[in-house]
Amino acid sequence: MKDPVVIGDKYTIPFSRGILTKSIEVVGIDTQIAYKIATDVYEYLVSEKIKTVSRDYIRELAYNKIKEYVNDERADSFLRFRHFKTLNKPLIILIGGSTGSGKSTISVELAHRLEITSVITTDIIREIMRYTISEKLMPYLHKSSYLGWKNLDIDSEIDPVILAFKQQSARVNVGIHGMIKRSIREKSTVIINGVHVLPSLIKAKDFEKGANIITLFTYIKNPDIHKRRFYYREESGEIRKADKYIENFKHIRKIQDYVIKEANRYKLPCIDNKDSKKVVQWIINYIAKKIK
Repeated sequence: MKDPVVIGDKYTIPFSRGILTKSIEVVGIDTQIAYKIATDVYEYLVSEKIKTVSRDYIRELAYNKIKEYVNDERADSFLRFRHFKTLNKPLIILIGGSTGSGKSTISVELAHRLEITSVITTDIIREIMRYTISEKLMPYLHKSSYLGWKNLDIDSEIDPVILAFKQQSARVNVGIHGMIKRSIREKSTVIINGVHVLPSLIKAKDFEKGANIITLFTYIKNPDIHKRRFYYREESGEIRKADKYIENFKHIRKIQDYVIKEANRYKLPCIDNKDSKKVVQWIINYIAKKIK
């Protein structure tokens, strides 16, 4: 007998244990158990001589097997993730955090696990704005987040590092808002990460009618570990040299403290990024609980 065929809305493909295994792994189920579940589903379809099957029925079979082999919570998470792509509202994940807190690494791994094809950094948005707005008009936009204070020409009682960072973030958030609106308009899921993700500026509640908005923050509690991240990035072949970050480390930490304070004020999750794989899994579980 030929393998069962899965009937989708716009396609027909042979049943794949590999694809189902990957879908099950997303919710933090061990690969061997996930493959066992996928195999059980396949063998059931073959034993019942089912030639064509819907995706919904495969989900139902997998859901029951996850309950049997793991637990109800993971089974429910599996269903949520399988259905979130079919929702009218796209999933938009915002990940904030200071320089060197691991936002990009986490975003890439999260995108891979959730099969999200669009990952945007706020540094890219700032870079585009730099080419369209002259340095004379917005001087602090033309420096890194932790160096904007060098172009600051405003007298204030606020710490110049934080003041310049807030000014820069306010401008960059115009671009972030534009990306969120475009994702809602096109119903496309996206991850946006960067130091400029600030809840006081983005105001996710304004977009909740059009999207499932998930906002969270990463940080490095231990300063020595934080410093080592910059050296590790340089050793791994990145163009960015560690020296400039170490020279401005106190400014980076100051911005981190401010960002985390902001996140706490809005009661948004902040994760000490000791282990990026564990953080990614925590985020996946968090998203599963938030998606209705």
